[in-house]
Amino acid sequence: MSAGVERPLGRVYDAAYAGVPNWDIGRPQRPFVRLVESGVLDSAMFHVLGDRERDAFVRELDAVFESDGLYCVLGDRRQDDRDVYGVSVPELRERFPAERWEFVHAEEAAFERRWGATPAVFAVLRRR
Repeated sequence: MSAGVERPLGRVYDAAYAGVPNWDIGRPQRPFVRLVESGVLDSAMFHVLGDRERDAFVRELDAVFESDGLYCVLGDRRQDDRDVYGVSVPELRERFPAERWEFVHAEEAAFERRWGATPAVFAVLRRR
C-alpha cells in the first residue's frame, strides 16, 4: 500500500455528492439492516479513504472503541491488489492488528445502488 495515495477517485465522489449519490437507494443497505436488527449500526465509508486516511481511521477506532465494541464495514470490493480503490479482507486483516481486533465475520456482499449493485466486502471486527 502506498503511503502517498489519498482519496481514490476523489473527483468522482465530489461530482456524485453534487446531486443524489447513486448509492442513496432510499433505504439502508441490506447488511446494515441485519446489523440494526441485532442492535449494531455503522456506515459505509472505509473504502473511499486513502492509505494514510485509513491508517488514521484505524488509530482513532483503537482510541474510541471499548473492549467488545464492534466495527462493521461495508465497502466496494477491491478488484485487484494493485488497485487503490475499494477494500479487501486481507487488507482489513492487515490494518486491524490481531492483538487489538478480532475478525468476527467477513463475507462477499453487494453494495446496492439505484442503478444496480457492485461487488462488496462486509466485515465485522471486535475490539479486544
